[in-house]
Amino acid sequence: MKDFRKFFIGASLALFVLTVYPGNVHAAMTASSSQQSYAQGTVKWNTVSGAKWYNIYYKENGQAKWTHAVRRLPANATNYTIGYLKKSVVYWYQVAAVKENGAEFWWGALTKLMTSPMK
Repeated sequence: MKDFRKFFIGASLALFVLTVYPGNVHAAMTASSSQQSYAQGTVKWNTVSGAKWYNIYYKENGQAKWTHAVRRLPANATNYTIGYLKKSVVYWYQVAAVKENGAEFWWGALTKLMTSPMK
C-alpha cells in the first residue's frame, strides 16, 4: 500500500505541474516504454502585442467544444509541445492572447496539430 501511495502522489504532482507550469514537465520527463504509445505535437504562433500570456485550446477532430487547455504560457513564448496525445487521432488547436486582466483579446486561426511519436 505504501508504494501505491508514492505512485499516486507522484502522479498527482505531475498533473499539477503540467497544469500550472507546463513548460517544466517536458524537460523533466525521459522516454519510457509507456510513452511509445502516445504522440506529441508542437503548437506555434507569433507574439501578439499587449499579450501578458497565452492559452492554448485543443480538441480531437469531431469534438464541438474544446476539451483540453494549456494556460498561462509566458508572453515571450512562440511555441509549446503538447505530449501524451492519442496516436492516430487528429487534433485541432487555437491560441488565445490574454491581457493582464485575464481577458482573451486575440485568437489565432483554427489549426490542425501535426503529431509525431513521443520522444
